[in-house]
Amino acid sequence: RLYTGRSKVIARRRSYHGASMGALSLTGDPRRWPLEPGLWGVLRAEDPYCYRCPYGLTPDSCELRCAEHLEHILEMENPDSVAAIVMEGITGTNGGFIPPDGYWQRVREICDRHGILLIADEVFTGFGRTGEWFAVDHWNVRPDLMTMAKGITGGYAPLGAVGVSESIAEHFDTNTLWCGLTGYAHPLGCAAAVAAIDVYEADGLIAHSRTLGHRLNAALEQLKEKHAVIGDVRGAGLFATIEFVADRKTREPMTPYGKSPSPNGFMSTLAQALRHRRVHIASKWTQLFIAPPLCIDEGALTEGLELISESIEEASKTL
Repeated sequence: RLYTGRSKVIARRRSYHGASMGALSLTGDPRRWPLEPGLWGVLRAEDPYCYRCPYGLTPDSCELRCAEHLEHILEMENPDSVAAIVMEGITGTNGGFIPPDGYWQRVREICDRHGILLIADEVFTGFGRTGEWFAVDHWNVRPDLMTMAKGITGGYAPLGAVGVSESIAEHFDTNTLWCGLTGYAHPLGCAAAVAAIDVYEADGLIAHSRTLGHRLNAALEQLKEKHAVIGDVRGAGLFATIEFVADRKTREPMTPYGKSPSPNGFMSTLAQALRHRRVHIASKWTQLFIAPPLCIDEGALTEGLELISESIEEASKTL
């Protein structure tokens, strides 16, 4: 807002950007609901959720409607009032949506045409999680700002960072940046980041994530064939999502969006079965998220998938 002189920001409907009031105002998921109305000026765009396309389209013929719809939002809201569009590189635990090819490039074009800044939230997907240094690298798109955390230190110390373009950095050479935090550039966090990045490079963990990711996706397709409760699988690198359905034809979710799973239902039983097998993994609503350490070997990955399969079989008995 300080750089553009504009006030509005567009964020996606099923997004997560953090727990401060500003970040929660951008956030789309139900963690925002108890704290509404939040900050003024956030507009909502639909997600590239191809399995449950909000427009009822398919990737082979949709012509990127989810990206094109941004033009309609801008027309209705006045593009000259919009400062930025903020998006996760690949949606995290709100569904693990992999944007179709061309999506990020189209959003970049729209931003350039209207003088809008493009912000990539890479807190979850940065530093090799998806098989590239950052998720936007899959589509060769350079954002104007990029938020980073989590993997920047390998999780060993708290640190967040914002990368900005040269033009934005130069703007604040002569204009005041009206914000500040006590822990800015804390040497402990910065040292952990340098060490973690050295390991990513020395051990080839980004390429390792990409290679094992191909095998993970292939294994998940086999898992889908085996279990009728799996409606969709999708992933990039060592981040993958299994989406469960009560009915493949109707795609009815096991647990509706924003609701808690039934105590004795499929998703709750699945979580218990996984814990019993000592598989540390996140589940949310109707999805299971696979995000192992980037240093995992193929044997451990295969073992984990076998335990997931056993757990799905156990939970299926509740249906």
